[in-house]
Amino acid sequence: MAPRRRSSSRSAREGTSGVPEQVDASEGAELRDQLATLIGVMRQQADVVQRQQEAAMRQEERMERLQETVDQLVGAPAAARRERPGVAAEMFPSGSGDPTPVSSEVAAERERALAALMAFKKFDPPTFDGEDPDPWIVEMWIDAMETLFEDLYTLERDKVNLVAHYLKQSTKV
Repeated sequence: MAPRRRSSSRSAREGTSGVPEQVDASEGAELRDQLATLIGVMRQQADVVQRQQEAAMRQEERMERLQETVDQLVGAPAAARRERPGVAAEMFPSGSGDPTPVSSEVAAERERALAALMAFKKFDPPTFDGEDPDPWIVEMWIDAMETLFEDLYTLERDKVNLVAHYLKQSTKV
């Protein structure tokens, strides 16, 4: 479709001849100020874009280093990967006396487990005595414990140990 042409009679009626109007000095100064402001904003945007590109490049470099680290860990011997911090029989000296942990990892694991237990006890979880064989009571107790685990973001390996503190000795599991 071809562009529409204005009729000469219409432009004559409107008083325009296609030539831009003369702009007085105050409007010209205002336009120059607006242009200067726009140029400033464009420069700021260019600076922001450049900083974002630099940040993206730094992020990419970090990702590459992280990938290299992961590749190194994957290539590590399987025996080294299977070792987990925890209480093992080899950690204690074989003899009578106080069982003193040899590894600082064991001490750190004990401190972490104790901190998890203390945080868990702060919420005063319900104790299950096992005297009432009603399945609904058992289900409610389990739901209460699971909700507490979710609220505290409890690690899977800690859940059984924490729950064991809230079972009465007479409870048969």
